[in-house]
Amino acid sequence: MGLWSPALFASDLACDIRTDYGILLSMGKTDQEAEEMMIQYHRDLFETNTPDEQEFWIALAVCEWKRGRLSQQVKTIALHYLEQGWDLPLWEIPGKEKDYRKRKKVIEELVEKLNSPMPPRKEAKKVSVVRCPWPVGSLLAYHIITNEEAAGQDPLFGKYALLRIIQINRTPVTRMIPDAPCDESMLVGLYGWCGDEIPNSSIIKELEFIPLLEAEHHLPSPPETLDFSV
Repeated sequence: MGLWSPALFASDLACDIRTDYGILLSMGKTDQEAEEMMIQYHRDLFETNTPDEQEFWIALAVCEWKRGRLSQQVKTIALHYLEQGWDLPLWEIPGKEKDYRKRKKVIEELVEKLNSPMPPRKEAKKVSVVRCPWPVGSLLAYHIITNEEAAGQDPLFGKYALLRIIQINRTPVTRMIPDAPCDESMLVGLYGWCGDEIPNSSIIKELEFIPLLEAEHHLPSPPETLDFSV
């Protein structure tokens, strides 16, 4: 499990719980359905009383509380672990006393939060996904103007490059639902060409491209579509 600060949502597990719980609600799951699905999906964490198991209940409790949906079951379990100090002993590291104090404060604040009245119930927004606006095979002319500080220093600034959409990859927004909507990312090929103006698309007959990167559809500035031929 990745962990990068004493805050609650500073670990891979807690962030995944927050994301997945929100997506389940956005897909129309009821409070009880979303909670039961979260518990069932993470059941492997419950085999031993580990910090990961405790973090699951605490993160889920906070997510439910913030949306005005905290169940008594999740609240009771999360408070049990928090009032026992949760993973505080793991933060007793020589030279890291400041982080220990921060984690201790986080635990105290979480106990206070979960014992306080919940905010008004929040309705979940419809789940949104990233779509690639170009089909596979699209030829794009990309204007290199994203870094204005490079003007006059970078010889490529202001020029056009040619890109080919090689492949569109689809990743489910959550692994918890087999037919979940998918985000799209694209594998882009870069041609060995750049120029001051958008060329005729026939120029690519004399050029080759190499796979360059995988990216979401939103390039820093919108390219021009030249054609859809492969």
